[in-house]
Amino acid sequence: MNQKLDTVEDGMDNAIDSTKDAVHELRNEAEDIVDRAFGHFTELWQDQQAKVEKFMASHPWLLLGGFLLVGYLIAGPRERKRAS
Repeated sequence: MNQKLDTVEDGMDNAIDSTKDAVHELRNEAEDIVDRAFGHFTELWQDQQAKVEKFMASHPWLLLGGFLLVGYLIAGPRERKRAS
């Protein structure tokens, strides 16, 4: 009986260890993907920053209206849920 329990325990330990390894590998891959995406975004922002700043300086009211619209769209569903 003890030998069967030891066998089951060893099997469980092996399954847990392999699951930990798989999760660790997935986490590392996800970190690499996020790092590459962030680096790509940073490059794009550096390339376009002057254009964006020029547009913002020449059209401040358009940007304010856009921000207000986005805020309304984001807050709208929350407010409707609270009213229900």
